[in-house]
Amino acid sequence: MPAPRVSIIIPNFDNGRASSLSGRDLIGELFESLERTLREDRTSVEILVADDGSTDDSLATCRAWAAKRWPDGRPFLRLIELPHSGILSRVLNVLERESHGEFLARLDGDIVLLNDRWLETLVAMFDRDERVGVVTATQLLPDGSVHAFGDDLWGPLGYRHVARGARLSDLPAEREVDHAMGCFYMTRRTVHERIGGYDESVLRGQTEEYGVRVRLDGWKVMATSRVAFEHRHVDRLPRANRADGAERLDEALDRFRAKWGFDRLAPDLAEVRERYAGTPLWWREWAGRGVPAANDEWQRLAQDAVLAQRLKEEIELAGRAVRAASGAALATPLVLEIGSRCGCLGVSLARGGVSYEGCEVTGPAIDVAVGVARAIESRPESGPPRFVAVDDLGRLPIADRSRPIVLLFGVLERAWNPVGVLREARRIVSERGVVLLRSEVRTTPLDDPEEPGHRFTADELLTLVRHVGGLAPFGFDPRVMASGWLECCFQPSAVTRGRGYFSTQVAPKSAAV
Repeated sequence: MPAPRVSIIIPNFDNGRASSLSGRDLIGELFESLERTLREDRTSVEILVADDGSTDDSLATCRAWAAKRWPDGRPFLRLIELPHSGILSRVLNVLERESHGEFLARLDGDIVLLNDRWLETLVAMFDRDERVGVVTATQLLPDGSVHAFGDDLWGPLGYRHVARGARLSDLPAEREVDHAMGCFYMTRRTVHERIGGYDESVLRGQTEEYGVRVRLDGWKVMATSRVAFEHRHVDRLPRANRADGAERLDEALDRFRAKWGFDRLAPDLAEVRERYAGTPLWWREWAGRGVPAANDEWQRLAQDAVLAQRLKEEIELAGRAVRAASGAALATPLVLEIGSRCGCLGVSLARGGVSYEGCEVTGPAIDVAVGVARAIESRPESGPPRFVAVDDLGRLPIADRSRPIVLLFGVLERAWNPVGVLREARRIVSERGVVLLRSEVRTTPLDDPEEPGHRFTADELLTLVRHVGGLAPFGFDPRVMASGWLECCFQPSAVTRGRGYFSTQVAPKSAAV
């Protein structure tokens, strides 16, 4: 009998009715959707399920479906029963070895397929472009919103699910991405054979580790909106799995960094570029995507009401921190701004008697700031504002824990390496100091990869700060101003286990100006 074109491989551990918050038969509904969506699909296929010692009713469900047959007499699925290991990578490697298809379609046991003949759609994408190594469908939540249109792993927005919160109809037909989430993707068997199987020492993030090897071997990873599936992981009860928990995540993050040289949740792009520039992994040149600081703000300030409002909000927020720190005896400037542009804020604060220092990338903007600073009259208690030109805002010549107030105003969305900037702010701020952050948020869930800069949604930015670690909200809750800018205040803190990966993000409050 000829080998099937596609092998669908499904790992199962406690995806039964007893493990669902709502009492849904999670894996049973997956099998029903496979039966429904593949009925008219002309792609030759086999379905393999490996059960990792389930303790709920899902194993009985798998056995019942293994006894069923397709209309042509073929068994519906083949079931492999394994003793429990709690190591998903091991289960997946067993499935790969037992499969025979030209393509491998990996599915989690708690998803539901939505499109008829979806195999034909995905196989056609591979047949159309031999460079495509992995294709992922669009992951929807039970409410119909997009959870992921592929993943970014090493971009300015950090590790994130692309287009989270969008509507399916808002998405393009295809988009190239860094990575495909493990809950649903298809890959060529050739890819798997070339790069090797899953790393069984990685208990969490094994798909991301696998994805790095896919990219390094030169394969494209594509997401498509023409195939969608519903993921019901939010309906699943916690499982007694050795891979879950903050400590296990910390171990996996440490192993990933030791192996690949950058952080999986919050990649410092300078580290990634130093190691991988010139390789297929660095398939987008982010270093050239930063947006230079505007050097005409002084000319525009009198006529541009939006710019004037932004400066007013910046002065008010910085002023609150300055008043809270009043009376402190300091040998260094009270305020350090990373990304000071052409100096409008720094000059305004210095005119108000605030000791200020600003850093900006070498170029026209910092030249304007230096020129203005020389021309103004400074107050004796503050001295003139000081502006320093640097090559990289993520690598500053400033001592550790030396500044009581660090400002990140409108810089993360234009700096090509936001994690590097955040890490510098955390390094420089004093033990009881504060980091004030303002960012013009993106209001649409789907970003434009061709747009200069990279505005964050509020959730993306707050998630990135959590993943960087070492900064905790302080003083007031994150808030989105009427002008569309997110305002936050952070204080140095211990790096928490798992760095907030398991926590639920609270939406920032809206604030009137």
